[in-house]
Amino acid sequence: PDVVFGWLSSNNSVATVDANGFVKTISPGQVAITASVSNLFAQFNIEVIRARIATISLSVPGAISIGKRIRIQVVAIDSAGTSDRLLPLTWTSSAPNVAGVNQSGELGPLVAGTTRVDASLEGITGSITITVPPLPPIRFKTISAHTSFTCGLSVDGAAFCWGGNYFGSLGTGFPPLTTAKCSFPVDCNLTPFPVDGEHVFSDLSDGLLHQCAIASDGAYCWGNGSAGNIGNGTADIVNPGPTKVQSSAEYTSINAGRLMTCGLTTLHKIDCWGQNLLG
Repeated sequence: PDVVFGWLSSNNSVATVDANGFVKTISPGQVAITASVSNLFAQFNIEVIRARIATISLSVPGAISIGKRIRIQVVAIDSAGTSDRLLPLTWTSSAPNVAGVNQSGELGPLVAGTTRVDASLEGITGSITITVPPLPPIRFKTISAHTSFTCGLSVDGAAFCWGGNYFGSLGTGFPPLTTAKCSFPVDCNLTPFPVDGEHVFSDLSDGLLHQCAIASDGAYCWGNGSAGNIGNGTADIVNPGPTKVQSSAEYTSINAGRLMTCGLTTLHKIDCWGQNLLG
């Protein structure tokens, strides 16, 4: 009679084995395949290696604009014709002062200009030319200046900040998108730069080292929150991008002070958070 073997893989994420003993490799790694019958068994070890990369193609899934982070899409084809998007690529930008790229492939456009972004692995490089257009003219409806920075709200509700980025006070997100070193020294932007996210704000106020603004879905603050003045339930010193205030209230106006913030609700009540200096 035919002998029926039992088959077992020690790691199905690396390789599987079916009832007929056919092994299918899944991902790089080491795996033990065991064949058994009655009280007898035999085991052999397999090391699965990835097929070498043959081509890397890069693309950008949308419009590029200053201050808007965007992740570059990757398609890598190996010598077996398999597509793999989750590879430990090395990313570089030929002009990081125009647009930098981190090791996750996220692009950070800074100023108008052109750069070439490369993604490399195993001696194979994919490239894409990135052109960053200038910001369109900004029409401000309000501008608020403080000691080391200035923020303004455009007529279409976009927030812009410029000056020193103390504690994330420019709101460009993490890692910060800045274009210069100021004499302090601290990273800074010398011209109006978009605040992170695509929020539409109706009101904006600068504090000592933090800012707050009102959007349709609530209030947001960013910058130095060491006294709880960001309103997100923490006292984190650095808050580099707009952080939503933990409140269900709808605000019509907001005012950021030295280390505190107050907002006027649609019910004509005033909420305050942060340092209670002198009451």
